This record gives sequence, C-alpha cells and structure tokens, in this order.
Amino acid sequence: MNFSRKIKRNKAKNRAKHARKALKTMGKRMDSLGESCRACGKPFDKKDPEALSSWVVYVEDNDARLVCPTCKKKIDELVREQEDDDVGINEAGGAEAQANTRVGVDSDTGE
Repeated sequence: MNFSRKIKRNKAKNRAKHARKALKTMGKRMDSLGESCRACGKPFDKKDPEALSSWVVYVEDNDARLVCPTCKKKIDELVREQEDDDVGINEAGGAEAQANTRVGVDSDTGE
C-alpha cells in the first residue's frame, strides 16, 4: 500500500511540474508577442479580459503575430476569397487547362 501511494504522489508531482513549465513557457510567449496589432498597430491591453479572449495569435514560419479582431475579420475574408478563387480554378480543370485554352493549345496532346 505504501509503495502505491508513493507512485501516485510522484505522478502528481511530475504533472504539477510539467504544468508549471508549460505555464512559464506560455507567459514568455505572451510577453514576446508585442503590445499592438501586427497589421494595424492598435494597442493590446493584456489586463483586459475581453481583449484576451477576442485577439488572435497567428503563428507563421515560427513567428507569432498578434492580431486584433477587426484585422482578423479582414484576414478571414481574404482567405475565403482566395479559397473561392482556387475552387473556381479547380472546377474548370485546373490552372494548366485554363492557360491552354487561352493560348489555343490542345489539352490532350499539349500541342
């Protein structure tokens, strides 16, 4: 019985240790984000609970970018437009097929 209790205590201790490390790492990352929106420069209030829940962090090429809700909407709209353009190209037979029809190339022979 004593040995089993010791194992449980060690597991709980290790879980707590990993949780503290994760929290410390997240704190450092939050500090490295900056104090304003990367797109428009709007200031970010780290103490405002609403700002903490509405602002977004984008990670691109291992670089974290803090973005305000307004800029996030604009980014989402641009992404949707880009996806719609990509779907339109794929439905028409791909970009290569569209290019071939423009210059009068036969898509079967490539000539």
